[in-house]
Amino acid sequence: MIAEVSGTFAEWAQLYTGAAPVGMEVVTMGMGGPRGAEILDSGGNLQGWRNGTSDGVKRWGSQEIEGVATIGTLGDFLFSSFGGGSDQSGLSAFDSGGGTFVLDVDNIWKLAGINYGGDTFALNASGVGAFNAALFDPSGYYRLEDGAWTLQGPADSGTRYYFSSISASADAIAAITGVPEPSAAALAGLSSFLLLTRRRSHPIWTA
Repeated sequence: MIAEVSGTFAEWAQLYTGAAPVGMEVVTMGMGGPRGAEILDSGGNLQGWRNGTSDGVKRWGSQEIEGVATIGTLGDFLFSSFGGGSDQSGLSAFDSGGGTFVLDVDNIWKLAGINYGGDTFALNASGVGAFNAALFDPSGYYRLEDGAWTLQGPADSGTRYYFSSISASADAIAAITGVPEPSAAALAGLSSFLLLTRRRSHPIWTA
């Protein structure tokens, strides 16, 4: 839903309604947990980190939007892949509903997406030991894709993270608010509107 409030916010983010920001760097914010335990291969080489437990601390990180993916009946989502960079972020529990922002051509940071979730991995093709993690090297693990657990190799991308696309929802937002760019009063509850249609039938955990 989109909720209207009585009054005006002192500050708010404009909405990004341009073309999907593929290839652009975005900054993601949330209140999920820090890095969890290291994940090592048989030779002791680091592959990534398990999701940590949420501690309510606000955090940010950057990532590059790689493309747009259609998830079941939920529509189009922006996605990125975890590469293990020093400032690169992933999503963990309680990051959902946080904002993902892009620097638009007018040099203004705008809300481009709402944090949704990421890939799930397991130890074998039966889904035993399923877990959520920020893996930059998923080799040897199985990723849930299109309802099947698929073995990953060195050439496969790291954990993919997904974000509800503001651009893809722009018409629906305008139909409710009555204006192309929602006022500050109308933006309260926007993340709830974009995340309201979550389903458990697709292979993505929600943060």
